[in-house]
Amino acid sequence: MEEHNAEFVWCETVGEKLTCFEEFLILNEKRATERGIQSSVARDSFRQHHRRVIENLPNARIYCLRLDGDTIAVVYGFLFAARFFYYQVAHDPAYGHLSPGKVLLFRVMTVCAEQGCKEFNFLQGNEAYKSFWADQSRPLFQLKLEKDNWRVWLLRRFNRTKNWLKTIRDRSHHGH
Repeated sequence: MEEHNAEFVWCETVGEKLTCFEEFLILNEKRATERGIQSSVARDSFRQHHRRVIENLPNARIYCLRLDGDTIAVVYGFLFAARFFYYQVAHDPAYGHLSPGKVLLFRVMTVCAEQGCKEFNFLQGNEAYKSFWADQSRPLFQLKLEKDNWRVWLLRRFNRTKNWLKTIRDRSHHGH
């Protein structure tokens, strides 16, 4: 049996966080390419925004799982008021058979518990992996307060169209 060197990395400095964030972007692109989908982090505006967040927000957390020196999974999230807000994970599809995202997520949860976190929050969404880890969920509500004018009307129409197109895309992607 071949031996491998696995390493859990908790990025502490801004430089380490930015380096691992770049690896996060690369892994996300690899996985999107493998699945034939648009990467959720492909837009330059997303990348620039999150680089600024990492540079300016000490609460940004990035953890990496390395195997034989290669980064195979990255978890990106935020720590506020003893709560970890899990933003996103990326993993190398070449190592999918090892479940590197799950392995790293378990390690991050362990570190959070050791540091006294009261909650590990998966944020919104009903992805199946969340029910594997969580025994409860909370409803998410959104309240919008807006003026009633032509700009708001136009924005509402745009958002409805965008959501409608996403629904069509998701149905066609999942074979419905």
